[in-house]
Amino acid sequence: MTKDEYEDFALRHKGCGACFPMYHTLSRLEKMWFSAIQKDVAELEKEKCELLGIIQGKDKVIQELKKELNSMLVSKNQQH
Repeated sequence: MTKDEYEDFALRHKGCGACFPMYHTLSRLEKMWFSAIQKDVAELEKEKCELLGIIQGKDKVIQELKKELNSMLVSKNQQH
């Protein structure tokens, strides 16, 4: 199995390598390499979740600031 095939599989299937149909046919080195890919994928997934959390937090702050600005404009318009 080529590196590209491993990477493709790692992106499509998350979890342990034992779910890979041909896992038992891999050499020890290939199994170690497969495990390393799985760890990389897991780390990237964690980073993705963290970044999405940051983005969602920013969106929430922006929405709150918009509401505040709108209420300030409404109160200013009512004063005139």
